[in-house]
Amino acid sequence: MKKLLLISTGGTISCSDTVQGLSPKLTFDELLDKVPYNSNEILIDGIQLMSIDSGNIIPEHWLDITSQIKQKYDQYDGFLVTHGTDTLAYTSAALSYLIQHSRKPIVVTGSQRPIDMEGTDAVINLSQSIRVACENIGGVFVVFNNKVIHGTQARKIKTKGDDAFISLNRPDAAQFKNDKLLFNQQFLDEYKRDSQLLCFYDQLNTSVHVIKLFPGLNTKAFLYMLSIYDAVVIEAYGTGSIPFVFGDAIEGFQNQNKDECLIVVVSQAMYEGTNMKLYEISNKVRNYPNVVEGGLMSTESAVTKLMWALSNSKTIESAIEKVKTPIAYDF
Repeated sequence: MKKLLLISTGGTISCSDTVQGLSPKLTFDELLDKVPYNSNEILIDGIQLMSIDSGNIIPEHWLDITSQIKQKYDQYDGFLVTHGTDTLAYTSAALSYLIQHSRKPIVVTGSQRPIDMEGTDAVINLSQSIRVACENIGGVFVVFNNKVIHGTQARKIKTKGDDAFISLNRPDAAQFKNDKLLFNQQFLDEYKRDSQLLCFYDQLNTSVHVIKLFPGLNTKAFLYMLSIYDAVVIEAYGTGSIPFVFGDAIEGFQNQNKDECLIVVVSQAMYEGTNMKLYEISNKVRNYPNVVEGGLMSTESAVTKLMWALSNSKTIESAIEKVKTPIAYDF
């Protein structure tokens, strides 16, 4: 018999209609009552960790989820986390860095409509999540609308449609086709080669900010963000283009503030990532100290990886090395 632990955090999947709008009210056992599964073959225990809209999720909640999984890791074969969709990609990325090299599946899922609502997508998403959590393949995954996505690659692209999540710059880890779960062979091969030991982390440095470039962005505001945060993710144009005025600002800031701010450059475009050496506008910046080219990393992964790297490094050089090292299929 497979033993699973469901950690319920709230979100649309557990919402009920109120005078003020949808609010997460249902508990984990009320969710499970709606989902068919073979109780003779699968035992599911639950924890009501919180009941909040995912817009209210903060990094401390990621640590709480991680702590629950760490405490109960040896007691269960797999783990389920029900979650609101708005920040689900941040949570799945954070868990990918906080729980590395798991040989057991950790599945994050949610829905676009409450489980009690007619035409809900919650039942199929949770049912498929249970199936993935019973597999003998570890890692952090997002299961949504027939897709099994690596935790670091998920991105919400729709506010209403069932196909709300996609995998950025990497094939799905698996897909459901005609009710069959089919894993990507490349992923299976890579998974078999991973011989590193399970590692849990319990710290995050939240002094991380995102700056999205746009025509007319104030240089003083840009420099101010560099001065008050330990790390900044710059959402640059295209392949990583950073206007000369901001490139000069970064250079000047670093000359005056050695080792003060770690910068990761990602692309505003969803697909194909950065290539900062392609254009003069970005080629110089990529060689600045403390600047890391994000490559195929998503903003969600860059933010959460920086929080993890900074909190587990004694020097900025060590943090840079951690950010540059591929983890959980993020590069």
